[in-house]
Amino acid sequence: MIKKQYEYEFIDVPFSGIAKESGGILYSNVVASGVIFALFNADLKILNDYLAKKFESKGSDVVDKNIVSAGKGYEYGKKLYDDGTVKINIESDLKIKEHYF
Repeated sequence: MIKKQYEYEFIDVPFSGIAKESGGILYSNVVASGVIFALFNADLKILNDYLAKKFESKGSDVVDKNIVSAGKGYEYGKKLYDDGTVKINIESDLKIKEHYF
């Protein structure tokens, strides 16, 4: 839902609610990462690979919950992008091609 306040628009994204559905509120930050990846049209596989490596020592259940949470966040962000609620246009700049996001 978009709320117009002052000259800014706020979009209420239910990070905690999505996280609870995918494994627990602990995964809210991963849901947020998934949303951001979708808004920037980044490849979800990059995030999933990072999560798998980052949490491999905690076991497959933790890895799986992180990946599911990221995927649900990605789906939500993709919907925001596809329906025109949020549009981000970034032009490529070859001068900074070696920098990481």
